[in-house]
Amino acid sequence: MSNINDQSFLFINSQDKIGGSNYDFTISLQSLTASNLLNVNVGIHTIQFANTVYPLNSVRGNNTIYWQEDNDTGITYSAVLPETNYTGTTFASALKVVLDAGTGNGYAYTVSYDTSSKKITISEATNGPFRVVDGTNSLHRELGWDVDTVMDFKSASYEIGSPIDISGSKYVDVITNLGTRNINSTTTANTLFRIPLTVSFGSVELYQNETDDTLFIANDDLSQLRFTLRDDRDRAFQIPFNQPISITLKLTEA
Repeated sequence: MSNINDQSFLFINSQDKIGGSNYDFTISLQSLTASNLLNVNVGIHTIQFANTVYPLNSVRGNNTIYWQEDNDTGITYSAVLPETNYTGTTFASALKVVLDAGTGNGYAYTVSYDTSSKKITISEATNGPFRVVDGTNSLHRELGWDVDTVMDFKSASYEIGSPIDISGSKYVDVITNLGTRNINSTTTANTLFRIPLTVSFGSVELYQNETDDTLFIANDDLSQLRFTLRDDRDRAFQIPFNQPISITLKLTEA
């Protein structure tokens, strides 16, 4: 790359990393001279990566259901749902399987999904009262339950108040080791850009930035640039080793 004039572009691929993983990788900038990195605004021009993160998974922290049954005193049961890509119907089926397997009282649960309302109803065949509660890695949001609104029901049948949400991450933040931002940035201090995730699991997200969001480099000794991808739960957005990330950076004089 030659000296920066009004605008230049830098193509980066995670396969060219000098360390890290596909979602947390470091690129060497030692080929750039100090003058190239003095007072420069850095922004994403384009980014491409595959959406290979299951909507429910342990890294995302949303794959566990917790519940209590009134034949017990203060006992909370829990079950982990398999990590896979769900529809509303398969989500309801998976919930039934883990509830039936995890009950301490031999309860037989029915979990139904309404294709019109997009809501889940949980019922128990013997009318034994139960309740769904919150816990670590809880899937309450996906179940349609806002944890700020207490869903402490004790009933043999209950329709969750809101539609289920098994769409996965709404966006991915691209975070760097650049610690400052200029006045054009609308994100947090070291977030290069927030990428809205619009494709389904298994598809490739190709995003072209049409905003002026940038980070400001005022460091003539910057030799490495680190990129980290985080989802809308501020968890690592993991991408397999054979699914590289391609980023084109736009560099403009500050």
